[in-house]
Amino acid sequence: MADPVTVTIGTLDVLKIAFGGGATAALVGGVFQLIRDFIKNKREDIKNARTDAIHLITKLDVLAMNCAKSHWRFVEDMEDYKRNRWGDNSYPSCQQPQLEIDQSELSRIDYNIAAQIAWLENEFLLGKQMISIKMELSSDPPEIEEAFSDLVGHYGFRGLKLAEELQRKYDIEGDELILRMKNRVIDDTLERASMNVRQFLSSMN
Repeated sequence: MADPVTVTIGTLDVLKIAFGGGATAALVGGVFQLIRDFIKNKREDIKNARTDAIHLITKLDVLAMNCAKSHWRFVEDMEDYKRNRWGDNSYPSCQQPQLEIDQSELSRIDYNIAAQIAWLENEFLLGKQMISIKMELSSDPPEIEEAFSDLVGHYGFRGLKLAEELQRKYDIEGDELILRMKNRVIDDTLERASMNVRQFLSSMN
């Protein structure tokens, strides 16, 4: 199949010949150059956005995996606390994995997806603040730590969903891989945690 740029070049060369030399040919040549540059730049923009999307998908998938690991570790520690150390003040806590994305990595991808990725950290901090308010109102510390753990799961779940959006937007093919660790499915775990923390926060009303 002929390349669109090549076809455009051929067509406009014919037009230049048809219109003859001089100012008309120069005008046609200038229009042709603008079209060629536009097509070239458009292709380059799409290529760059797709490349950035692939890198972002990798980072978001790693975030999801680390959030699941942190959540599972907390669940195991909390089960041990409830069995063997219930009542003391050294209850476990869940660590938030970090997502390091530079602003330049978001500048060439779809604006709406970029805005959601940029908002992820704020969404987590807002949820954490709401959980802290809830703690001041009524909840016991272990219950609060469980809510924090679910918030970490929600953070990973949002990352997973945004990675899927990027994959669909830029038609990035890949095997349909369900990530597993210790025989537990990552996306199911994160989705359940996301639902739990939303229910916990809605109980504030």
